[in-house]
Amino acid sequence: MDTYEIPRSVRRYVIERIDSVPELEVIMLLHDNPDRAWKVAEVAERVYVSPAMATALLARMVEDGVCAPIGEGDEPASAYQYRPTAERAPIIDGLAEAYRRALISLTKMIHSKPNASLREFADAFRIGKG
Repeated sequence: MDTYEIPRSVRRYVIERIDSVPELEVIMLLHDNPDRAWKVAEVAERVYVSPAMATALLARMVEDGVCAPIGEGDEPASAYQYRPTAERAPIIDGLAEAYRRALISLTKMIHSKPNASLREFADAFRIGKG
């Protein structure tokens, strides 16, 4: 039996930032092909989501410092490429190792979280500190 333990920084990243298995798959697709620029339709096809969902996932990856849009001037991004920030790079590398060694644990972690819209709804009723 494998005794691999997912690093704390990776567990925290999954819990705080990854809301679905397709999101995890997009990160791994980008990470495993760092020199490739991916068109939205290609990402959608590879991770079995709609182009609209792929667009949303890629936009989230840009906000999170995992990838960068590739486009010219003010044109919308025509593709996306893995370009993690210095802060994200080691976490994503650790995530890739966990993906290879403990995929079932990662997916259980993702599925055990309340879904994002439910969390947003609950957050609306949170009383601020202070």
